[in-house]
Amino acid sequence: MPHRSSCLVLLRPALLAVMLPLIGCASMPEPVAVRTGEPLEVREKSGVSHVRVKEKTGEIRHRDSRGRAGGTSTIYSDRIKAVRWHEWAGYQGDTPVSDDDLYRLANDAAAEEEVRSHRSSGVFQSRLGLGMVVGGLGAAGAGYYFASKEPEEGGSAIPAYVMIGGAVLSSIGMYLMVNGVSKTKETHPLPQDRAESAVDRYNRTLRSGGGRAPEDEAAAR
Repeated sequence: MPHRSSCLVLLRPALLAVMLPLIGCASMPEPVAVRTGEPLEVREKSGVSHVRVKEKTGEIRHRDSRGRAGGTSTIYSDRIKAVRWHEWAGYQGDTPVSDDDLYRLANDAAAEEEVRSHRSSGVFQSRLGLGMVVGGLGAAGAGYYFASKEPEEGGSAIPAYVMIGGAVLSSIGMYLMVNGVSKTKETHPLPQDRAESAVDRYNRTLRSGGGRAPEDEAAAR
């Protein structure tokens, strides 16, 4: 039977999972930007940053007094590495807007639905993970309680295995929660060229409508 102290070690990641709902819950973002009739735009920035990294530059082979191999030591050196970065964001006039609002303002229903579906799957994944965490912790707690009643030698191994299984289930749930929250909060669910295409179509429509948004044109009629 696994020793109870080793089972407690396995429980640690599961216990950490309880803290995740306190850090941030997955939820669908609410619309924020209000249509102003200004053109939409995708602005981008790029550059080069320099970071210090350690790289392996050699090895030293050690030998004892009789010339027998006694292991190796790795030599590392600091090096400055250039890292290229690129970022972009949507704007209405000079006001930054989220991708969710950008596609809504651009009247790109297909892209808006893709973003909504992407974030909805993250919400589902996060809630599924939370259920697994809670269920796993319950199983792990019950397993630990009954394992503590068993003698160190000769007792049943079932409670300990239930505890281990609960800890594993909670760890998987924690991964799903983290991944789900990441999907719901992802800045750009769709690629930049998709946003640029939506913006170009909207701005052409805006110009052809005399500077009015499509909804405003319908209301004017």
